[in-house]
Amino acid sequence: MCWLMPLPDYHGGSIVNLASSIEQALGGTNPYPALSLLDPTELDDVNNIFLVVIDGLGYNYFSRTFADHAIIGMLRGKITSVFPSTTAAAMTTLYTGVAPQNHGIMAWFTYFKELGMIGIMPPALMRGDKSPLFRGSVNPASVINVQSLFDRIDARGYILLPNDIVNKSYNNVVSGSGRQIGFDKFENLLARGKNLIKNNPGRKLVIAYWSAVDSISHEKGVASPEAEKEARAVLDALAGFAETSMPGLPGTKLVVTADHGLIDATPESIMALEAHPDLAATLSLPLCGEPRAVFCYVRPSRIEAFEAYVSDALGHACDAIPVDAAIAQEYFGLGEPNAHLFDRVGDYILVMKENYVLKDLLLGETRMPLIGHHGGTSDDEMFVPLFST
Repeated sequence: MCWLMPLPDYHGGSIVNLASSIEQALGGTNPYPALSLLDPTELDDVNNIFLVVIDGLGYNYFSRTFADHAIIGMLRGKITSVFPSTTAAAMTTLYTGVAPQNHGIMAWFTYFKELGMIGIMPPALMRGDKSPLFRGSVNPASVINVQSLFDRIDARGYILLPNDIVNKSYNNVVSGSGRQIGFDKFENLLARGKNLIKNNPGRKLVIAYWSAVDSISHEKGVASPEAEKEARAVLDALAGFAETSMPGLPGTKLVVTADHGLIDATPESIMALEAHPDLAATLSLPLCGEPRAVFCYVRPSRIEAFEAYVSDALGHACDAIPVDAAIAQEYFGLGEPNAHLFDRVGDYILVMKENYVLKDLLLGETRMPLIGHHGGTSDDEMFVPLFST
């Protein structure tokens, strides 16, 4: 039996089901079941939904660190992320209302066969020299080929984003008809959300994204004082907003969740592909996906050697899952796959155990000494909290 657990619960317990509940409540239709913790009928009398997504705020981390926080009164429970449990896949799910299997934006490093290159998503850069992924006559919508949730609801749509990512190519596609608005501080995120709800008539969906918990956890570690300080400041601000601002926003539901959690790796658990040349020799492309969910493109003549090496030399650190098996077991979602899915997930997925990661380097790249990682199937990565007023 494989080590892998838990997998996303796309049948009513995942962030895709949260998106489905919101879409159904705002007059749209969605192929995924509603979230069991937030039935759309609960939103029948709600005119405005304010969804705040805290990048990297895992449920287990919250429970360990903030069990006595004032926001605990808003906690509805825990739900799962998607697979891979990473921002590219998860935020695209929340913006489009469908799972990675359907939207096709799979991970930080994704092979785009139609462009003939490995890209970095969502900043839409080329792996290696980090030049723009979309150049010349390439239309980003032909690569990010999925409809935005904002285009299917009977409500005005707004996306609040940090200033440095407003109106970038990825966000321009996934926001659809939703209007992008920038901010600098978390307090401004909340203030702008409040003003949008108060000053614009009609039904509204506001999705706001905050990245600092994730970025600090990557650099300093999930268990670091710096990550705790940032997470506490965010939770304090949210609890205060719920108490002081929400009474002045009748007909509004505040919902707070995360895209994924993180785990801390150690120097001993960080593996480099260059230390495994026999494994590298079986691959036809550089590693793609995430260091915790590695997409491997294997040379057909070396499949047996690939499987043997992973089993014999890396069995303590990962399981090799054939992509067909992963799709059959609903790793990526339900229903009709995106036309590019099979091009973008490779032949095998190395799903890492414990806190192991696997990385490679291309010419010109510098390995970043990250501590916090995500993308895998551990409880800490997969479960996120759901709060609401």
